[in-house]
Amino acid sequence: MDAVNAGGTERLRGAALAAEEERVLRCLGAAVIMQWNSLPTTLQREIFDTAGSVGTLLDTAALRGQIARFLHKHRHDTDPSKI
Repeated sequence: MDAVNAGGTERLRGAALAAEEERVLRCLGAAVIMQWNSLPTTLQREIFDTAGSVGTLLDTAALRGQIARFLHKHRHDTDPSKI
């Protein structure tokens, strides 16, 4: 195997791992949202604060706003008793 092919193989492997990681994170995120209403308020706040600080410092306020709007919009989606 020459250096050019090895580099291409590594990039493909890295892209596959990134796609797998993204899928895992999406599934974990969806699982948290499905259980959101049953989580204690303190845990909800901790998760919100952590998620809101994942982006760059300049994007933090915008990201927190997006997360808050998403949670507000979907607050009754997983709790049939609140419909």
